[in-house]
Amino acid sequence: MTLAPGVRLGPYEVLSSLGAGGMGVVYRARDSRLGRDVAIKALPELFARDPERLQRFEREAKLLASLSHPNIAAIYGLEEVEGHRYLVLEYVEGPTLAQRLERGPLPLSEALEICRDIAAGLEAAHESGVIHRDLKPGNVMLTPSGGVKVLDFGLAKTAAASSDSSPHLADSPTLTTPPTGAGVILGTAAYMSPEQARGKAVDRRTDIWSFGCVLYECLTGKQAFEGETVSDLIAKILEREPDWKALPANTPARVATLLRRCLVKDAKQRLRDIGDARLELTEVMTGAAEPAAKSVKRKSVRFEMAIALLAALASVIATKTFDRVGPRAARDPHLHAVITHDLGGTIAPYPASLAISPDGKRVAYLVADSTGTQLWVRELDQDAPRLVYSKTPVIDVFWSPDSRHLGFSTTGDRARLWKVPAEGGDAVSICDVKWTRGATWGSKGVIVFQPAPEGPLYRVSAGGGDPVPVTEVDPALHQTGHRMPGFLPDGEHFLYAGLPQGPRGWDIFVGSLGSKKAKKLLTAGSGVSYAKPGYLLYVRDGKLVAHRFDARSLKLSGDPVPIGNPADSGPVDATTFASASRRGRLVMLRNSAPDTRVEWLDRGGQTLGRVPLPPGQYYQIAPSSDGRSVLATRTVSNSLNEIWHADPARGTTTRLTPAGRNDAAAVWLPGGSHYAFASLREGGIRIFVTGVGDPAEPRLVPTMNAQFQSPTGVSPDGRTLVVSIVDPVNQFDIWAVPVDGGGKPVPVVRGPAWEDLGTVSPDGKWLAFQSNETGQMEVYVQPFPGPGPRTRISLDGGHDAVWTHGGKELLFQRDATGGGSVMAVAVETGAHFSAGTPRALFHRGGLLGFSAPPDGGRILALSNAEGAVPPTISLTLDWTRQLKEK
Repeated sequence: MTLAPGVRLGPYEVLSSLGAGGMGVVYRARDSRLGRDVAIKALPELFARDPERLQRFEREAKLLASLSHPNIAAIYGLEEVEGHRYLVLEYVEGPTLAQRLERGPLPLSEALEICRDIAAGLEAAHESGVIHRDLKPGNVMLTPSGGVKVLDFGLAKTAAASSDSSPHLADSPTLTTPPTGAGVILGTAAYMSPEQARGKAVDRRTDIWSFGCVLYECLTGKQAFEGETVSDLIAKILEREPDWKALPANTPARVATLLRRCLVKDAKQRLRDIGDARLELTEVMTGAAEPAAKSVKRKSVRFEMAIALLAALASVIATKTFDRVGPRAARDPHLHAVITHDLGGTIAPYPASLAISPDGKRVAYLVADSTGTQLWVRELDQDAPRLVYSKTPVIDVFWSPDSRHLGFSTTGDRARLWKVPAEGGDAVSICDVKWTRGATWGSKGVIVFQPAPEGPLYRVSAGGGDPVPVTEVDPALHQTGHRMPGFLPDGEHFLYAGLPQGPRGWDIFVGSLGSKKAKKLLTAGSGVSYAKPGYLLYVRDGKLVAHRFDARSLKLSGDPVPIGNPADSGPVDATTFASASRRGRLVMLRNSAPDTRVEWLDRGGQTLGRVPLPPGQYYQIAPSSDGRSVLATRTVSNSLNEIWHADPARGTTTRLTPAGRNDAAAVWLPGGSHYAFASLREGGIRIFVTGVGDPAEPRLVPTMNAQFQSPTGVSPDGRTLVVSIVDPVNQFDIWAVPVDGGGKPVPVVRGPAWEDLGTVSPDGKWLAFQSNETGQMEVYVQPFPGPGPRTRISLDGGHDAVWTHGGKELLFQRDATGGGSVMAVAVETGAHFSAGTPRALFHRGGLLGFSAPPDGGRILALSNAEGAVPPTISLTLDWTRQLKEK
């Protein structure tokens, strides 16, 4: 039905036609009731003949009408006049992005700004469960004021069919084909994701693909995929890569990487959240990024060979393959390499986060970023790593004995043990787990692993099945659990560490599949791994050592000998994990832990002043309620922590922990004179309360028997501590503990997810905490002490929640590449709880954590000091030759 100017549709008077497309004709009209111009879209007749499609459309229109975002063109209503359906939309003046691109590519700053706003609109829609399905430059309006409006959210699903022979595919109507059972083909051809093209069901990752196509076109002035017909175009989408060389030379490396992550053909490996794209572009625009890449086709891993030619001379050789330098390793015992990761994120710095394959050809490692932790594999004869798994955060990785498969474990709502081909492919679930820290795959097809934070190790067939215990926790040894197993060559015996870690480190045992009895071997400062021709590798006194070990008699001999990459410097600790192949290649995680700094920032992230604490590595900070003093936990050694108190007004800095005692996690009690803390004593962690400078022995707070527990908050009346514990069945849970011991501890947040860092609102009615129930850490609020429904606060990752402004605001941290962002969200407490939309206060490189006094006027930040470097993987090509030189 065509509408002429002057025709009235209820209160709307048609002024002119704005254009036509696959969704019908759009008119400009005047709303006589509100005195504003609107856009009216006359829906195709197809809708009136398809009741099911019309009903589905009406449901979606109502959902879209509830969206309110500055980068989304609003839907005002759905009208019916004389049997015809019309959408009443926000009228947006200005050209479309497609019209702007007719003049050529956009300047870099303009392209980034427009695409950031597009991503913001998509993010808001995705959070409300709306998928666009037809994002393209023609559906993006550029307003005269410089704003960006995305049109036609969710409408592609109801669009009409079109021909294959459209000569202008960028302006072709939205495509559909009849349902195939798996889904329907939806979307404009040039911006259609591979899963759309194959007729499969789609989710928000299809919008991420289309967003990548739009960003590419803004930068290059041409479509990422081009073809004379729809069929040709779809074939290129399914089979070809975009022309990456077409990106301009000033394209920042992070933008090029973002594009590649958006345009991964396998949706499982694609960027998972458009919010991450928005943050990446925001950080690049604000200067929180590395310089522009000179060439987009760049090495994804810097792989440098340091060859010691003489004792006082070394030269560095850059190479692509180990095959070229492999023979040299037989002549030069000091041939080493450093593997870094520059595709976003950092190498995860904890045990079991890397492993070299038994044949010595590949290194598997984990990379952590704001979306979680992914599994990557680096072929040692190739120039770039390969992403193997990223669907759910990964926490452990290990190899099959034949080097053909990888095993790994995940957290969150898909906490399981998995295996996946090393070449890549679909992951297969082996069994359910709660939370692991170490697993090993033996030559008899058995996997031994830790399924929960405490308790014994379990065994399961690599083909899947029901796990059964394979070790027995010995209370006489003050054990609460076992972890970090590693098979010996016979596939029958395995090494493992006992919990808890003592003052000298871990007690290391050897167990077997046939008996739960174990034999203690030694005490080490890290996990222990076996390496041919017969050594145990572990950390002792800050150095990686090799200790002669007979795998048949299970006996040690001689003294441990320091080994490692002579180019490395500084001590190593429990996060250092060594893995050796049968060929003598050794990989070791190098986590250079520089000093940290504690400083006051304003709400814009500018430094106001440093807290006068002695140099060291701090990891927990707590400002007093008046903001005048600070408690901070400092790591002294692998197994020793101490609490410090800084009072800048008085000019004093005091160590509160007596020498030789292991204290941590200090939390102020109301009044600012006393604090609660955790302390490792008598083989376990206990919680105590004491006063600042009080010489009396701290008072024990009766709590639960747990391998790990840590106070994280306190009720406003000071009567109840909020404590994070490691649950034997779950992961981390949150409990409420009476400070005076006058009642029993009760669980507040308890479930299979990792839930901790609880903190109570100033009115004492609400608890903010973090949980990874969605697969990544997010901030939630629920009634305290409960029970009651929880409200999600963060939208795309968050942790370390802090109440400010009398409970009217929550601050939390969102990690991002190269640092972190402090986010703020307005909240309402009382009988009911509500929260607004989070906004970024500032981004800060190297941000490790933060807190804030109750007034929220300043931020207490914990950051890496100057000289901080990300974790790296140290590779030694023939570590055994070092033993012959000792």
